[in-house]
Amino acid sequence: MLGLGPARRRVLVGAAIAAMIAGAVACTDIFHGTDFPTLCTQNPAAAGCAPHGPSITNVCAESPQAAADRALHACSWLAACEGPLGDNAPGRCLAHALPIFDCTVTPNMLAHDEVRSAWLCLLNAASCDDVDRCLFPSGIPDCDPDGSGTFTRCSDQDGGPSVRLDCRTRGARFKGELCIAAGRTCAEDSAFSRGVCNPGPALVCDRSGCDGTVLHVCDGATDLGVDCGQFGAGQCTESAIAGGVCVATGGATCNATSEVRCEGNVAVGCPSGVEERVDCTALSGPSSCHAIPQDADAKRSFDVSRACESANPCTDDTCTDGALQACVHGRAIPMPCPGGKACTTATTGDGTTARPTCPTP
Repeated sequence: MLGLGPARRRVLVGAAIAAMIAGAVACTDIFHGTDFPTLCTQNPAAAGCAPHGPSITNVCAESPQAAADRALHACSWLAACEGPLGDNAPGRCLAHALPIFDCTVTPNMLAHDEVRSAWLCLLNAASCDDVDRCLFPSGIPDCDPDGSGTFTRCSDQDGGPSVRLDCRTRGARFKGELCIAAGRTCAEDSAFSRGVCNPGPALVCDRSGCDGTVLHVCDGATDLGVDCGQFGAGQCTESAIAGGVCVATGGATCNATSEVRCEGNVAVGCPSGVEERVDCTALSGPSSCHAIPQDADAKRSFDVSRACESANPCTDDTCTDGALQACVHGRAIPMPCPGGKACTTATTGDGTTARPTCPTP
């Protein structure tokens, strides 16, 4: 399972879905070993790729290529309209989106309806107004109308999704990170004007293990855990493995272990006592599954997908000569920007250095 976690509010998808066409476009496959991008990856706004007719309502695409095009469309629009804060960053966004749209990648940890609804909303976006409505169905809120500076906090719209606000300079257009797209919620420390997309509503991670459906995995002050209620069997169970694990569904029973083996390019693990399989091809490319021995990388032993890693890994997203490369499990994947625009960099409200992203179309 990819690093994913809870939500406290449901996404109002109906208000946010723009139109799309039903017909598919025949495209050359960049996700399975060729150097040629598809028409849809070259220009997600092209006729036949961007939504322009009846909305898509089934999150599972009919093929790996269609899933890849969906993921690129959703993530390029999110990065372009909301900026690269947190999981909006191109590579991190694709790492979450690819298993959402290709339901064969993590079949034992499929996302539940709240997460799927968020991605369907982004998939059906054809403008930044559409993307904004996915995050802010009641309108874009003010971050700090009387102040200045750069910071993050949580949106508090009733009936809206859990969103971390990206608050930049005074008077700037406020943007957001859609926490629920990764199965998370927004947690806020009001004393320090800081919001974080987090597994649960508390920022402090002082014990690894289960809190209801929420799995906490403490790595210093950072919580690497997830909300198990959003994926698979919807349950968190205490375990010697990472203090707790999310329960998979649909697999054979097995003895719980942190070991991950490879069957071809499929990573096979058993952190919860139910076999969990992850097809590495869509994430990190062909021949990219690497077996992990028992007790290695203990903090992330709940995550079978950690066995998926490119043999010649990238380390971060890049923007070179106008081309955006999203780094997903060590694999550099070209991400064309909406409108065919060249990529750029942007700073975000959490105070990090400029990150590669798509410009606003």
